[in-house]
Amino acid sequence: MSFPRILALFSNPYRDGSTISTLETIKGLKEWGAEILVVVREEGFLTEELRKLKIKYIISSLPFWQLPPIKNCKDRVKFFPRIAKIIYRENDALRKLNKIIKDWRPSIIYTNVSVIDIGYKAARKSHLPHIWHIREYGDLDFEIKPMTGKKRLHEKLMQSYCVCITKDLKKYHHLGERAEVIYNPIVQDKETKRLQKENVIIFVGRITENKGATEVIESFIAFSSTNNEYELVLLGRCNDNDYLNYLKKLVTENGLENRIHFKGQVENVSEWMQKAKAIIVASKAEGFGRITAEAMLNRCLVIGKDSAGTKEQFDNGRELWNKEIGIRYTTQKELVSGLHKIADMSDSEYKDILDHAYLTVEQLYNQQNHLNKIKDLIKSLK
Repeated sequence: MSFPRILALFSNPYRDGSTISTLETIKGLKEWGAEILVVVREEGFLTEELRKLKIKYIISSLPFWQLPPIKNCKDRVKFFPRIAKIIYRENDALRKLNKIIKDWRPSIIYTNVSVIDIGYKAARKSHLPHIWHIREYGDLDFEIKPMTGKKRLHEKLMQSYCVCITKDLKKYHHLGERAEVIYNPIVQDKETKRLQKENVIIFVGRITENKGATEVIESFIAFSSTNNEYELVLLGRCNDNDYLNYLKKLVTENGLENRIHFKGQVENVSEWMQKAKAIIVASKAEGFGRITAEAMLNRCLVIGKDSAGTKEQFDNGRELWNKEIGIRYTTQKELVSGLHKIADMSDSEYKDILDHAYLTVEQLYNQQNHLNKIKDLIKSLK
């Protein structure tokens, strides 16, 4: 059989959930026999990994097709000039992408997130099938508003072959039979260690309000009023210095500088999960929740917001085993109660939750299942 030539468009080169998930996908497709050329806007974690995998890539602009935010008077004044700049960048990027397509001649164009639409436009011009991976809500999780509105975005999605990473995302974007739900592959780089658990609660990911960082810290402060045995460690970058300073001031005002730690982005997240007693996933609208699945695979108990992708993972586990595989919460008060439950939980109850959470990831989010479904989709396009 002839294998496809896939032009894969990445929204960013950073080490985040969408990048890691797509890397696993293209790695498997390369081993299958597909030829892959990646387009990304700059060097970074992604390009380092591509070089290791001996996958070719091109640096080229891939602008987000979204309305500029209006948060103050300056934003209002600059709104239309910014619109003009976005349109110019989009047209310039599309011209360059069309040339790449003409020179390399792919059989499929693949876009790894829904916040860039240049792949859709190029595919339409070149009469090529376009696979669009839908990993986010857009407005609910990142406060992103499409340039031409949600209705036009939906029309574009309906003219592509969509892959949604959860059933809830498929429902939210009203995609019906046009989209297939394929869960992200969760692969453990190294064998899961059985590290000695420590009285540490972790938060992993971008430190933002949308990810629930304030709620996590405030809840831990409330929990610490009656428990002084645990520490909270936040692992992730914060691009807003004002917000980070606000959080640190909150910690200082409550005298918890020795028990709440900001470690920044780290490489050994898995080891932190393996030794931490629990992880809090507080995102208000998590697309899938790769961190949730990775924590389960690393036998770290998840205290998660009962919404969006996190809820779906909890529901999947409950459907499989007829029991909870983590601790759900909706309100901040319930999160504080969840922390107390962790502290008071028996060893046998704790182990039972970890075991069933681990088995859920092994059964539903394994690499082979994911890859087989992606390959079936690609074969159907030929």
